[in-house]
Parts: sequence; C-alpha cells; structure tokens
Amino acid sequence: MESLTGKRLDGRYEIIRQIGIGGMANVYRAKDLATNTTVAVKILRDEFSDSEDFIRRFKNESKAISLLNHPNIVKVLDVNVTEKIQYIVMELIDGITLKEYIDQRKVLSWKETVKFTTQLLEALAHAHQKGIVHRDIKPQNIMLLSDGNIKVMDFGIARFSRNERRTVTDKAIGSVHYISPEQAQGDKTDARSDIYSVGVMMYEMLAGVLPFESDTPVGVAIKQISESPKAPTEVNNDIPKPLEEILLHAMLKTPSARYQTAEEMLKDIEKFKKNPTAAFEYKYMQESEPTKYIDKVETKELAKAKTKKLKLNFNFKGLSLKDPNLKMYGTAAATFAFSALIVIFVMFKMSDNPLLSSEKDVAVPNFVGMTQEEIEENVNNGTYRFRFEFVEEYSATVPAGQVISQKPAFPKSVKENQRITIRISLGEEIIRIPSLDGLTRSEAERRLTSLGFTNISIEPVENTSVPENTVLRTEPATGTNIPSSEKIVIYIAVVQRIVDVPVPYVVGLDIEEARRVLMDNRLTVGAISRVESDAPPGTVILQTPDEGTRISMNSRVDLTVSIGRPTPPEKTITVVVYFDPNLIVGSTWSSSTGEGFTYTNPAGEGWAFNVTVTGDADIAINGASGPYNIHIDYNAGTATPLQITTPVAPPPASSVPPPVSSSDSSSSSP
Repeated sequence: MESLTGKRLDGRYEIIRQIGIGGMANVYRAKDLATNTTVAVKILRDEFSDSEDFIRRFKNESKAISLLNHPNIVKVLDVNVTEKIQYIVMELIDGITLKEYIDQRKVLSWKETVKFTTQLLEALAHAHQKGIVHRDIKPQNIMLLSDGNIKVMDFGIARFSRNERRTVTDKAIGSVHYISPEQAQGDKTDARSDIYSVGVMMYEMLAGVLPFESDTPVGVAIKQISESPKAPTEVNNDIPKPLEEILLHAMLKTPSARYQTAEEMLKDIEKFKKNPTAAFEYKYMQESEPTKYIDKVETKELAKAKTKKLKLNFNFKGLSLKDPNLKMYGTAAATFAFSALIVIFVMFKMSDNPLLSSEKDVAVPNFVGMTQEEIEENVNNGTYRFRFEFVEEYSATVPAGQVISQKPAFPKSVKENQRITIRISLGEEIIRIPSLDGLTRSEAERRLTSLGFTNISIEPVENTSVPENTVLRTEPATGTNIPSSEKIVIYIAVVQRIVDVPVPYVVGLDIEEARRVLMDNRLTVGAISRVESDAPPGTVILQTPDEGTRISMNSRVDLTVSIGRPTPPEKTITVVVYFDPNLIVGSTWSSSTGEGFTYTNPAGEGWAFNVTVTGDADIAINGASGPYNIHIDYNAGTATPLQITTPVAPPPASSVPPPVSSSDSSSSSP
C-alpha cells in the first residue's frame, strides 16, 4: 500500500501517520475534519482488498462493534467498505497494548491480573449477550489506558453465535497461543472459546510465560488440543491457589467442562476478591486425559494414526551415546517424521479432486431453501454423503439461515464425499448509520450508498448558519443500526425553504400508500379516524384539507379510514305472497330467490316461503300478470309488499298456510 500520510479519505479523514500493523489491516492516526478530533482509522491492506473472505471479515468487525456499547470496548465512529477502499474509524486510544505491558513487567501481581481480567470479562459478557463471540482474545488486542482501564479491540474475526460453525479451511484463524482447542481443531466455537482465551491470558500474566510453546504454530496448536498446561504455581509459587483453580477451570479442553459464561467466571473472581484464601476445588475436576480432537474431514486411518505415538525404528547398533552424531540422527529422524506427516496431509487434501476419487457418482440434492442445521442433521444421520463448506452473505430476499445457492448446483451428479459449497443467508444486512454532519448532500449520498443503503431521501431545511447543501442531521440518527433497505432522510441546509405545498388526493388509497404519497409531497399524516364504511378496510374515505389546498411543508393531513362493515348474523324471515285470484289464476310465477309455482286456487290464500338474509333485502316476484316486489326489513324481521298489480286484502290469519321450505315450493298450489 502506498503511503497514505497527508491523504484524505472521502474528503473527511486526513491521515497523519501509521501507528499499527495488523494481520489484515493497518491502523493510522487521522484527523476528522468534520469534528476537528483525532481518530484511529483501520484500513484493509492492499493484498486482501480483492479477497471476498477478508472483506467479509472486515465487514463482520464493523458490524460486530457497531452493535456494542461498553466502556471496555473500543467505539466505532464510522465505516466505509467499497470496492476501492475499506476502512473503519474508531476512537483513538492513548495507551499501549496489554501485551507490551506484560513484556515490560514480565510477571503481573494477582491484583493487577484480577483487575484486567474483570474488565475483560465484563466486556465479553456484553458482547456475548449481543450474540457476538470475539474469537481472537489475546493481550495484543487489548489496549491499556493510562488510568489502568482496558479496552478490547479488533473484532476482525468476531462471529455471531447463531452462525457458529466454520469450514476446515478457516480453522485456527485466531492467534495460536491463545485459541481454544475446538478453534484449533476447526470445530464449533461459541462464547466458551473466549473463556478459554481469557484463561490463557491469566496464565501468562500470573506465570510470566505462556502455557504452551513450540517451534512451530502447528506444534502449539497440537498442544492446545492434546496437552494439559503445567500448573502455573509450579512456575510462580506466589500465585494464589484459588486463582490458579479459576484459570485452569477456564482452560479445560472440553467446552462443557469449563465456565459456560463470562458472568459465571466473574462470580468466582468476585468470591476470590472477597476471600483470597477461598478454595473452589476445581483442581478435582480436571480432566484425567485431555480429549483428542479429530478433524471431522479426516479418514479413520489417518485419525487413528494421529492418536498413536509416532514409532520410529532406526538402527543405532554400534552407536555410542557419546557419539556427536547421535544428536544429528535424532534431529534428522524428527525432521523426517514431521515431513512425512506433512506429505500425508497434503496427499489427503488432494483427495478433494474428484479425478483422484474412487467414490461412486451420486446426484446432488437441492439444498436451496434449507437451513444449515437441516443439512448437518442429514449428514449426521447418513442421508447426505458430502463434505460441506458454508459461506455466509447478506440477502434482502432470502430469510436468515436459509440456503441462497449451492455449488455444484442441483441436479448435477458428483462423487460421494465431494465438497459442496453452500451459501447461507445472513438476512438483510444491518448497517450502522455513520456521522454525515458537515458533508455535502452528494458526499453523504455516496457514503450511504457505498455502505449498502438503498432508500435515501433528501429533506431541505432553511438554515443560514452553514453553507447551503450541507448535511445537518439524518433520520434515523447517527449510530442507529437499521436494515439496508430502510429509509434514511438526510436533512440539508437551504437558504430559503419552500413555504407551502399542495395537498395530494389520497382518498381511495390504502392508508400506508396514502402515508407514502403524503411523505413524498413533504407532508405527514395527522389524526386518523376509523369508521364503518362499505369501502374495504384500511381505505382512506375522507381527507382534510381537500386536494389542491396549499399548506405549509411538513403540515399534517387528517384522514378518515374505513374499517369495513361487520357482517351481521344470518336471519330467516318468512315471506307470504297474496294474489288477486280474479287476475292471476293459471299464471306461472317465480321469485328472485329461486322459488316457482303456478297459481290455481281462487280462494285468495297466500303462498309462503323462507328467505335467509344478513341485512335488508328486496325480492322480486315476476309472472305473466306482472311484477310483485317484497322488501325484507332485517331488524324488524318482516316482509312488506312494495308494489302489487291489484291490491287484495289478506285473508284471516287462520287461513294463511304455514311456511314451507324452498325445496318443496317448486310447483306448490297454496
């Protein structure tokens, strides 16, 4: 990366000098020209800027820290991740790393160790409650301030606990001297992995040495997995026994055996502070033989070979123990053995190539829409015979936890045990709104767009104290974490604001659509009245003021919204039809409800049938002699003739026939 000293990032952050070099990013002291403050800027190194994996980790760091707000965690102020440059702006910490302090002091007192460990556990408890596991806890990632307090930083490989598995290629990503056995093995990691790392740090602070050392990182990782640490009191007998028990309990190989939460470990430390002679008896809970973790992608033969001690048969006949060549032979033997293991490992890895596989061909299932847990369950029960690599990415369309795509795609055929790459949705990306104060409108829009925001609106505000087109604030406010598609309003300064706007017509629209139309016209929804109406529920049926009225910007428009009409219960009403026998004898009649008959009785009797209604209704009876209309009054439960060709008096009540069902009235003669 070319020298950045003197350059500005996005016209705002002026780089002063480099102050740190990390594994995947460099840190610079910079001046925030908008706030006139000094900040720290972490910039992804050039060699990783083209790597999707490193950019994803870099994004994870910014996402992780943006969710955290704790006095012992470094605060993030701004984030920008684009194709050209990726950086995180943080508060500048004036101090040294805890590692530098340990190197200076060699051995820390138990009081200092307890003070630092307590603050670290409190920070981790906060992160774990947010579902975030740091996964790289080490003194190099902890800043020590002049007042004796610490701040945890570098969440570069932080991981959300609900997505806790990593592929084999990502194993041992943390610093090997501090990683947990399960992390070194590439196995499932959770908050208990951070607890193990805290135990290692306590060991280093109290004993002045690390619990495991080797000539190579691989050697250290193997010891993390398979060896128990030497008791720290054997290195420094000034260490209080209860504190030794606490740190060794945190460093147990099996996650379920060690402290389960940071709070649980904090409680024991508080007990120790109150009574430094307290015994926790964790020494009786130590594992008699550390668990041998076997890589889940290894063959049984290779796994078996690794769990046995390496036996080397050399012919030392005639070789004196004082022979100077003995050391040479021993070194050569060790080198040969190590090289042989490397060759075996490489050959095993080459078996990923399907051309070298003797496995049978099988069809690749369709994993799209499934969850990682469902896939792994089928692996465990033997349904799927593949090796899976899970890669996470954000998606605004696929729910979190579901498979977005796979490679090879369905329905191709591949060899059994071949690697299948599965892309898992993290859901819609949650992004922290950066500070845009002092930027111009175009600069602010570019910044938000580069972060992934897709719904940006501009709102002018009359303001003569700053240059025109300068950002005054945002809504939601700076520091808020929101989905990438959620609307952000940028308020910018204008010399003279628009005084009034016309009211749009929103009657007939759904309430949410009406709200959007009003917002687009720089108006807001006022009082909402809800009334019964024939219009569909949620539809605007009245607005105040009326369409076209000019009102001040941001004024309120009151709306009346329909809640529809409740459906009353059904009611059955008997309809009796009377006719003039002199006019309609022999006529054929039918009603709009389906009943029909031929009138033949001249006695003036009525024809009765039942009608089921849920409100007032009209029934038309039509025949050769003319129409006959009946009105049904739902509330009164009566049927009233509206029109009759020739009115006739109804007969006495005793002569009215009883109601009949519609099924019996098709050709009745009353």
